[in-house]
Amino acid sequence: MFKWTTDFAKKFFNKENILISTDCEKTANLLKQNDFQVPFLRPKYLSRQSSSMFSVIYHAINTYEKKFNKNIKYLTLLQPTSPYRSISDLKDGLKLFYKNYKPTMSVTKLHVKSESIYLKENNFIKKLNYKKKISYIPNGSFYILKKEQLFKNKSFYFKEMNYVEIKEHQKRVDIDYMEDFKLASKI
Repeated sequence: MFKWTTDFAKKFFNKENILISTDCEKTANLLKQNDFQVPFLRPKYLSRQSSSMFSVIYHAINTYEKKFNKNIKYLTLLQPTSPYRSISDLKDGLKLFYKNYKPTMSVTKLHVKSESIYLKENNFIKKLNYKKKISYIPNGSFYILKKEQLFKNKSFYFKEMNYVEIKEHQKRVDIDYMEDFKLASKI
């Protein structure tokens, strides 16, 4: 998954503009051999299943800026858990972002045919007021935003965002669990 993401990134961005965060020395060395920047290893406390993406990226940006005395203004996050993405989708996202500088993310339409959607609350579920509106969920392929927006919000999710809907089934794959990985490896 990591290789798919780095191969995609180098097709679109200059290698000197790609910053990779990993806690694995072996992965870092392989990436360095392929001329990628891995100027530090991510601390183990930011490499847990419970670590937030914000915390990981916050650490990477701050460490990079201090180490190289450079200022990052914009960022595009490509998560390795969404390995199938297209250059045209990312280009669409960047066009939207540069039009109004609102945070932009890739999404997938939530395919629900029922008006009965429930949210778990304590030991019960409560019906949501859904009414078959078109709804979207992030698919993790990319997030584009200003560093200042991310640091202020402390999250990649905002009340109002630009979006690019990923329609092609293969590109909607988001690997969060072993079952997702098994399914994705069949594609």
